[in-house]
Amino acid sequence: MSVSRINRIILSGALLSVAVAASGCSSIDRLSQIGEKPKLTEIENPTTQPGYKPVQMPMPKPEQASYNANSLWRNGSRAFFKDQRAARIGDLLTVTVNITDKANIANETQRSRTSKETQGSPISSAPRRSPRQTRSCPAAS
Repeated sequence: MSVSRINRIILSGALLSVAVAASGCSSIDRLSQIGEKPKLTEIENPTTQPGYKPVQMPMPKPEQASYNANSLWRNGSRAFFKDQRAARIGDLLTVTVNITDKANIANETQRSRTSKETQGSPISSAPRRSPRQTRSCPAAS
């Protein structure tokens, strides 16, 4: 190997080890906290913070309603049977959501397997003997 190639390998190894060490800087700290309760921040009241601005919704000016005793009519009403739907900012709405779901699941599995073994006839598959091997046992003398 040439000297420049060795220097390149050493430099690559050094950069790799620095990258590995830098990526796990907090891992030792996290390992030391195993089994302990996590540190939580205290709950604070946001209204006591400096620069707090409350959120306000745009609301219409309140109207003074004057009622006559024993009357169904309000002063300033245009009609007794007027449209009662929400029309102004601040009117309450009730939203009813009706969800009708329908699902069909059809799973079918079909398997088939065919296995076949064949063997020749017992006569043709028997081992053949040479003419010298006609006796299987030595002759008794």
